[in-house]
Amino acid sequence: TPSTPHCFSHCLAILQGKIHWPVLIVYDEFDQSDYLQDVDETADISDVLAMLFDPSQPPPEWDPTRRYSHKSTSLYFASYQCKELEKGSKKTQSDADFISGLLSGSERKGVEKEYERAEKSEWVKIDKNKSLLEALQQEGHIVSGIPVLHVVETNSVYERHLLSTGPGI
Repeated sequence: TPSTPHCFSHCLAILQGKIHWPVLIVYDEFDQSDYLQDVDETADISDVLAMLFDPSQPPPEWDPTRRYSHKSTSLYFASYQCKELEKGSKKTQSDADFISGLLSGSERKGVEKEYERAEKSEWVKIDKNKSLLEALQQEGHIVSGIPVLHVVETNSVYERHLLSTGPGI
């Protein structure tokens, strides 16, 4: 069942050869979220939504009229929200040294790359008939800690607003 813990567990589990992810579901319109501790990578997104919006359960306080259901919502991820790790790359300096270099200007080139990445960032719609694994493998989806999926009411004013503003970094 969904819950919102005070701090997120970043634990992945591999059970019977499948990754089980913690997943953060964000309802931006209401500034709310659900934290799912264990989502099998082969689970269909539509099944996850059906569990979240189970009509046999009371609706969430933020949606008493049940505007949000597994059929009336769309899911998005924000693309290019963190750096991709290069194969075989290792951390070469401490965080303190990085900050010091940033403040002195020697890390300026890295900051410019961050701005370039931010300009590429956009909302990418997730096909609800796909598995979590397929959603995570979409172009531009980089998992930074845990998967974060944004849920909005399909064809709503808020969905149009979200898509017109683009994600921030």
